[in-house]
Amino acid sequence: SFTELELEVPAIVQIAALVGVGLLYQGSAHRLMVEVTLSQIGRGPANELLQHREAYSLSAGFALGLVALARGTDAAGLADL
Repeated sequence: SFTELELEVPAIVQIAALVGVGLLYQGSAHRLMVEVTLSQIGRGPANELLQHREAYSLSAGFALGLVALARGTDAAGLADL
C-alpha cells in the first residue's frame, strides 16, 4: 500500500510547484488536477504556510485557471464541480 512521506518542503517551493502544475496541465481540463488545485485554494494553513497563506491560495487559483484555460463549456466533465 501507498505510504505518504513527510517531507519538509519550503513554502516558496510549494507555491512555485502549484504554478508549475498549472503550466504543465495548461488547457487540458484534467479532472484530477482541477480537483487538486481547487482543494488547495481552501486548504487550512500548515505551520510553515502561515506567513504565505495568501500567496499559496493565489498560486492555486492561478494553477486552476491555467488547467481550465480556454475550455469554457467544452470541459463537460467538470460541470459537476
